[in-house]
Amino acid sequence: MAGDWIKVEASTPSKPEIDALADILNVSVNEVIGGLIRLWIWADQQTLDGNAASVTKNAIDRHSGVSGFTDALLSPGVRWLKEHENGGFVFPNFSRHNGQTAKQRALTAKRVAESKKRKGNAASVTSALPREEKRREYKKDPLKSPTGDESVFDRFWESVHLKTGKEAARRAHSKAVARVAKQRGITKQQAADAICEAMALFAASPRAQPKDHSPIHPATWLNQGCYDDDPTAWDDRTPARRRINLDDYQPQEVGHS
Repeated sequence: MAGDWIKVEASTPSKPEIDALADILNVSVNEVIGGLIRLWIWADQQTLDGNAASVTKNAIDRHSGVSGFTDALLSPGVRWLKEHENGGFVFPNFSRHNGQTAKQRALTAKRVAESKKRKGNAASVTSALPREEKRREYKKDPLKSPTGDESVFDRFWESVHLKTGKEAARRAHSKAVARVAKQRGITKQQAADAICEAMALFAASPRAQPKDHSPIHPATWLNQGCYDDDPTAWDDRTPARRRINLDDYQPQEVGHS
């Protein structure tokens, strides 16, 4: 079992797929939501990657508690379920919403929000200091700056899988944040959040601690742009790397779509 909770976005009840399911099944939106949650809980507990190859339509209908639920999920207007080529079914985007990686991402987002809150409180205290006192503070500790870069790196360092080469990682992190912000047209804070959450996903994957070779160092991970990999490549250990949109890793909850 992957855990005792699943992620459900607050906007899920208003998604067009929910209305489509209600119309197809001729049931209320509440019944659709209840059926989905029951099915998602079952999939989270009984599958590792959303691949239910030996499950039948009747079984899915039974676990959801709604007759015809499988066909409705497979319909063109919904597509929240796919038929497996060898029989059974697959839950699309499973690793994005269920299992340990999704839960790790949700916990990281919570830490990001808490860090922002702490930084905001610290900034209000610092702004009240006389200008000369501020200069003395930064001179005393050169790693701290008015931009808060040090706290951003510390949050990233907390999530890494291998606590080695910290100073090299610090330099690589600063360059990576600037590079991602420029390439994606986002703020440096958004870029730092995206990289941090990507690292949290990587650290929770088998690729982070391989049995057949040495783990990749954080600085190397940053310099090679691994934050832009497809996370599924970290789970199945395939050598191929595919580009993804870093917006997928913004600190927000996502629905089952």
